[in-house]
Amino acid sequence: MEVCRIVPNQRYQKKLSESQLSNLIQLTRQSPSDREMSIHQTVEQNEYNSSKLLQAPELVYRNFRKFRPVCGQWNMKNKAGGRNTEFAVRLESLPVVSNKPTIIFGAGVTHPGALDDSSPSIASVVASDWPLVTKYNSVVRAQGHRVELIRV
Repeated sequence: MEVCRIVPNQRYQKKLSESQLSNLIQLTRQSPSDREMSIHQTVEQNEYNSSKLLQAPELVYRNFRKFRPVCGQWNMKNKAGGRNTEFAVRLESLPVVSNKPTIIFGAGVTHPGALDDSSPSIASVVASDWPLVTKYNSVVRAQGHRVELIRV
């Protein structure tokens, strides 16, 4: 058996042979229900759902109403500026944050779509050293196309 490795960022543009095209069509011609069943089988085999899920923290929202986010999300539309939420239970539940000076960072890079070969990637970093973890600073910048490493 021979293996051909394509150099990264190099597109293969030659026409497929009849047998290659036939095999490709057979692989992609699954019915939606068969495809869904295949995905479920893969998830079960890989045991993606066997880990323990932590319960979302209870938050105080706007007029001191308590709530617990569902599926890790809540609506922040039209709530920019100021402090929108904070933990309902003081940070004794997070002793590393409450007992010692601690800074928490978050970072992410978003890349352009698969067919876009020129747009920049967008990098963002956010950090908080506020004890309630509700005040933070952030930086968002454009960087090179598909650059994963965040540049400062």
